[in-house]
Amino acid sequence: MRFIKEFSAVMLLGLLALLGAVIFAQEKPAPPSEDEAHAVGASRTINTAEVTYAATYNKGYSINLLVLGEGLPGAQPTEMQAGLIAKGLAQGTWHNYIFTYKPGAKDKDGHINSYSLVARPAKWHKDAASFYTDQSGVIRSTRENRAPSANDKPLGG
Repeated sequence: MRFIKEFSAVMLLGLLALLGAVIFAQEKPAPPSEDEAHAVGASRTINTAEVTYAATYNKGYSINLLVLGEGLPGAQPTEMQAGLIAKGLAQGTWHNYIFTYKPGAKDKDGHINSYSLVARPAKWHKDAASFYTDQSGVIRSTRENRAPSANDKPLGG
């Protein structure tokens, strides 16, 4: 009889552990999609391009994504066509994501010292992530159907 009680207790613990594992597995967020990985990579590329642009042209950050883009083949980079990012990304679309860039206000010398960038899926779905970054270089995300902001959790956080 003692064996049956101990066996039942072990079975009950095992069943509870299995149930907990199933519940835990269902609460995990969806793994990032390939498009999400491209959106994060593009956000990093834009952050790097902005730092390069500011250092090269001494006017702060760019006025828009288009000026970070490629010029004519063989043309030298300029302040208005810096050649720092791909044409599609400069036009605001990349791997099923739409990128919205907002420069900060110009200071008294005409320099732009801040910016924000939002990347949202072209077609949102329940597992989709949207991303936010700014001059800090920190990329933040949300899986809610709204624009992400500086208040969202940093990636990996």
